[in-house]
Amino acid sequence: MIGTVGFTMKKYVLLLSVNFMLLLAVVFVTSHSRKHGEMLTCRFTFVSVPADNEIARGVKKADGELGTDTRLRGLRRKDDESQARLLRWAAYSKVDGVVTSGGNDQDGDLARRIEELAQQEIPVVTVEEDIENASRAAYIGPDPAEVGQKMEKMASDCLRKTERTHENVQSSILLLADRAGNSTQERWLRAFRDAASSDDALQDIRILVGSCGVEEAEVRHSIRQLLSDYHGISVICCFSTAASEHLGKLLSEESSAGEVSALTVGMSDRIREDVEEGRTKGTVFWDREREGYEAIRMLKKQLSRNPEEMASLQTVRSN
Repeated sequence: MIGTVGFTMKKYVLLLSVNFMLLLAVVFVTSHSRKHGEMLTCRFTFVSVPADNEIARGVKKADGELGTDTRLRGLRRKDDESQARLLRWAAYSKVDGVVTSGGNDQDGDLARRIEELAQQEIPVVTVEEDIENASRAAYIGPDPAEVGQKMEKMASDCLRKTERTHENVQSSILLLADRAGNSTQERWLRAFRDAASSDDALQDIRILVGSCGVEEAEVRHSIRQLLSDYHGISVICCFSTAASEHLGKLLSEESSAGEVSALTVGMSDRIREDVEEGRTKGTVFWDREREGYEAIRMLKKQLSRNPEEMASLQTVRSN
């Protein structure tokens, strides 16, 4: 189940964040065959970005409980090209499996690298965001429909409160996503629009769509430009996990934002603080630590489908 936290529940945030369970969506599983050899510890690579800290905790927890060995390869920022280079490194290192998030270019270099890993029988599990046009072994992450529906409900609630305060101001909702096309975020946005189409409270409300980068300076620039281009924005729904890290702080510092309500996705330490301090009115979140744990469990399951395959891992490992 995906959870939401609003500004009226500040003191319960820490308690609630551990009670919501991740709705897992395992989309597809590939088959693997390997040569015979001696069974050794599964050696994996997790290619991550800074916002993936909670997922990384789940990965390390799985290592401790499942006997796997996962090496973290972190990126300073989410960048498909850099991510693809680290996946190429994983292929050269002949690891047994890879965990990574999906990318913005569904037909680009990242998808091709995942395809190359699959051809070498190195399974890839995507977390958080999927990459559909690639031979990944599985996707583990939040249900896109539920993310969009939860966000729409919070936006509708925020808008009702705003309209009671400013009855003569026409309100708009801005949906904010990554600048490059991201299929997962696009599905979240579609689910939001579908829910909004049957919400009587939103029938006369403009729903705008904007984009931004992932760094704080990029998000700040985009917010300023969008607030200047579109008047009457009452709620900003940020579907970018990276931009959500910065939105609450930036809106609180931006004089032109007025009383714009910020809604985000994720529950990092920074987002949690924004909710508690009222800079963000609410967030849609899920158990990201469990995402990491389940990704490692899925990889180990892929490599251990029968005793013959379990006894063959030595042939694909290099020191």
